[in-house]
Amino acid sequence: MLFKKLPVLIVVNLLVVSIAAMALMLMINMYKFEKAIDQVVNDRFYFLMEGVRSSLETEMSLSGVLLARLTTGTQQLLAAKGQDDAILSIEVFDHNGQTVLSTEPSFVGDIIPTSWEEAWKAHKHSGWSVAESRGAKVLGLGITDTLGNPAGSIVLRYSPEKQTALVSTVNQDLIHDGIWIWGGGFAAMAALVFFVTYPISSYLNGLSTHLSKLLEQAGPQQAPTLQEPSIAAAAATDTDDFGFAKGYCKAHDTINQAEAELRKIDGEIGL
Repeated sequence: MLFKKLPVLIVVNLLVVSIAAMALMLMINMYKFEKAIDQVVNDRFYFLMEGVRSSLETEMSLSGVLLARLTTGTQQLLAAKGQDDAILSIEVFDHNGQTVLSTEPSFVGDIIPTSWEEAWKAHKHSGWSVAESRGAKVLGLGITDTLGNPAGSIVLRYSPEKQTALVSTVNQDLIHDGIWIWGGGFAAMAALVFFVTYPISSYLNGLSTHLSKLLEQAGPQQAPTLQEPSIAAAAATDTDDFGFAKGYCKAHDTINQAEAELRKIDGEIGL
């Protein structure tokens, strides 16, 4: 019977809802964690670039030379690159979009990609970022001269492999812990549902069985038919219902007399 299956049906519904809720929660948490890690990594590299930019701008102000003529520029870039293995290269380009300093000597003199130039022009006095097709991530930070005019930008390219590996490891831990938490919570919830609904289910099942037996013992019965009582029976009834039966008979006689008079008049008119 349905009442016997009531606890099972409730537990199955709870199972479906809890699985959907747990999956949604894990997806949201993994997405938020990935975004948080990405922001932390970017902030760290921006802080590193900020130190390099301050040194370059100070040297430009003191010596009064352009970016390309800074004597210690390349050494500063190499020192910054050595602080993290994920950094692929650090370079500096001028306002013409030409690389003037770089940790890779072969990059000096190259024209920067269009995506870099567009991002830099949109954020000349602040940080910017683009994603390369080769999988590397690019962060930029604008450089200004002594007059506050845009003089170029620092560009840091790094590989997100370490970041991806860290995110993957933490996501696996989140899934593992989430499954254990969900399993324990669902087991406790299922036990509580059975504890609460089992007595109710037993009572309803017993009541349904008892009603079924009563219906079987009664057997099929023909429904009584209602007939309109005759006038004589209504007049002869012992229960007057406050004179309703007598009034009904008197009204009926009056109607019959009126019909007879009408027939008589019709007959006279017809003659």
